[in-house]
Amino acid sequence: MENFEPAVTWSPPSRSQTSADEVPSAAAAPAAARPTEDSPLRANTTTGQFGRLMRCPRELWFVYAMKMGESFAYFSMSFILVLFLSEEYGFSDREAGWIYGVFGLLSSLVGLCVGSAVDNLGVRASLVLGSTILTVSRVLLCLTYSSHITVAVLLVGLPVGASLGIPLLSHGVRRYTSEPTRALAFSIFYVIMNLAAFLGGVTSNIIRHQYKKGLDLHIGNAVFHLTTYRILLSVGTCLSVVNMSLACCIREIVVVRHDAQPEEFKTRRASPVQITYEVLTQARFWRYCGLAAIFVGCRMNLRHMDATLPKYLTRMHGPDAPYDLIISLNPMLIVGLVPLATVFAEHIQWPITHFLQIGCFLSSVCPFALAVSTSYTAAVCSIVVLSLGEAMWSPKLYEYSVTVAPEGREGTFIALDTAPVFLSKLATGGISGTMLERFVPRDDPERRNPLLMWAIIGCLSMISPILLWSLHHIIFRIEDYRGSGSQRAIVHQQHASKGPADEAAGASQ
Repeated sequence: MENFEPAVTWSPPSRSQTSADEVPSAAAAPAAARPTEDSPLRANTTTGQFGRLMRCPRELWFVYAMKMGESFAYFSMSFILVLFLSEEYGFSDREAGWIYGVFGLLSSLVGLCVGSAVDNLGVRASLVLGSTILTVSRVLLCLTYSSHITVAVLLVGLPVGASLGIPLLSHGVRRYTSEPTRALAFSIFYVIMNLAAFLGGVTSNIIRHQYKKGLDLHIGNAVFHLTTYRILLSVGTCLSVVNMSLACCIREIVVVRHDAQPEEFKTRRASPVQITYEVLTQARFWRYCGLAAIFVGCRMNLRHMDATLPKYLTRMHGPDAPYDLIISLNPMLIVGLVPLATVFAEHIQWPITHFLQIGCFLSSVCPFALAVSTSYTAAVCSIVVLSLGEAMWSPKLYEYSVTVAPEGREGTFIALDTAPVFLSKLATGGISGTMLERFVPRDDPERRNPLLMWAIIGCLSMISPILLWSLHHIIFRIEDYRGSGSQRAIVHQQHASKGPADEAAGASQ
């Protein structure tokens, strides 16, 4: 934790103590007290934070580059996954939906199994191993035409690789930044993820229109035919190879102070049982799990963009419907909205609960736009409202998740904590396939009732804001924010809601 008290301080006298002619000018102030880039007067400004961020170790920028590559590979695959399974392997809507959902669930279960191994291996070894497994899995996904191998890759290879690599990227941001730059660093991290998702959607649309018949690759005397979907998957595979190379260049270090050299991070090795027990016995872990579980309904709308919207749009508007461009509006808006939301949060100093509640409500109410009309305009409006809400709640929740994680136990904490996140994928996969077969069948247009389908989805997602509003006094505690940028806001919010008797009781505890 950094101490921002200056070695020499200077405060201008008040008007009652000094005349106007005697008030010191900026030039007369001691040099150590002038608002330089490293002074406390600029410690919390966006410009000062960005200046410090530029001096972070190279590992931070490697993490950003790896996040860009992995997010592009993941989102470009998720945009087409259910269509890929149905069109190339003949899976029904329900089967494709459940494969999508079980893929998310197994990512969580595998994370539970390897979380302690990640803590023992450290950031570098875990990223190298995870990116290698992801690369091999994506190569198989591009080349095989066996449905059994494809399902095995989706349910084994990708979950194992993702569990070893993806959570460590966010904790790399934590380790390679100091306290005053961490909020900005996570905002950039989140923007990079959404920029990659946007590029994935645009690339998907370009490839679908330029290579409708696929592409023949001639390697020696052999000819490999890549379908449209496999061309897009191969782009993500190439980026996985780049990530594997970058992972080898990362050092096991931690930034303690912005004005000091990074220190070597010593991995806290322990048995899996001991690590898991250490995490499970912390009350803040269970409070955060409750918060993550509440957001399952809200997160389901993000997953419906992958699992439901592509098939819905192609069946209502034809195979050339630009579902990938419409979906990519979300990350494009997030790229611009998240920095604005970060600056806005710093300016008004709202408690974090306000951002989570308002953002959760907006992201949960967005399906009702599609319950009014089947037009492209309704789809765009739904994405815009979803994005406005996500820009408010997601970065705050993301930053908080790594802030409350114990140092050296991030892998186990996040593995246990992300179970509700992946449960949203399982729920979305099952609901999506059932809803599509029931309300938007592929071969029976007369039975279609898409407006009712989206109304039901909207009602299910509204459970999240209702629970969040009802339980926020139980979930949010001051001690969980200790040392984070959100502490002052939550303290302000809790003190404002207490009377003198409550404050006295709290002091006695």
